[in-house]
Amino acid sequence: MLDAVSLYNEIFNAVQSRLNITIPLYRSRPAAEAGEVTGADVQGDGDFGEILLKYLNGDRSEQTTNDAINAAIKTASGKYGVDESLIRAIIKAESGYDPDAVSKAGAAGLMQLMPGTAASLGVADAFDPEQNIDGGARYLASRLELYEGDVMRALAAYNCGVNGLASRGITDLNDPDQFAKLPNETRNYLTRIESYLEALGVSDILSYEAG
Repeated sequence: MLDAVSLYNEIFNAVQSRLNITIPLYRSRPAAEAGEVTGADVQGDGDFGEILLKYLNGDRSEQTTNDAINAAIKTASGKYGVDESLIRAIIKAESGYDPDAVSKAGAAGLMQLMPGTAASLGVADAFDPEQNIDGGARYLASRLELYEGDVMRALAAYNCGVNGLASRGITDLNDPDQFAKLPNETRNYLTRIESYLEALGVSDILSYEAG
């Protein structure tokens, strides 16, 4: 565990690195006063104080969240056999990598899980990146299994539901006529997914030929 001075210095340096000015404030305060600062007693510079307090209250940096998301993606990819790039593209399309995203329909978190879907997957907190990604990847894996590896149909079902495809008689999204039967939202969704995968250089994972 870090002592008060070490913790204070770690926090000060992290905050300082995010600003365009040099802050001499508190730089040489002794251990007791450094402990006081880490206990949220900041005076003399309101802007610095606000940033420091936010950091102390648990929001250490966006990098912490990004690291957690990346780790969860890698874990879920290996656990459920879903391509890591596909998970990333879905997160980008669904929430723009915002763990706190909520849709008008009530879908929540990075992979936008509906409450009923989250509950069925054992996701207690849809806003927790690890739980959300684990649940979303598992749900996608089940769609891929249902459609025997047809990624396009699995993605479409992720967005508009299995019944949404079945009710429209969609069996082959390589067929332009069948693709046109999808809801506008789902067509746009698939187009965004494809563009994200192209940017990652792995758009070929969308190709599918029935065996």
